[in-house]
Amino acid sequence: RLGFAEPRGGVVAVSSLRTVVKAAFEQRRKTLRNALKRLGEPEALLEEAGIDPAARAETIAVEGFVALALAFEARDA
Repeated sequence: RLGFAEPRGGVVAVSSLRTVVKAAFEQRRKTLRNALKRLGEPEALLEEAGIDPAARAETIAVEGFVALALAFEARDA
């Protein structure tokens, strides 16, 4: 499917995945709690994705970013 990533975490729009990954890595050495603030309610996104808010982007597996993107999409739906 063009425009969708299908890793083990589920099907997610590439644009959502790109938004989450860009926000996570935009501010070096920040915790995800702080790095994702521009997406709004980072604590809720991280909780829904099952990711520790004190984690840093470089420690998260691809499936974690897919879970974050799915939470981001669900919030905006």
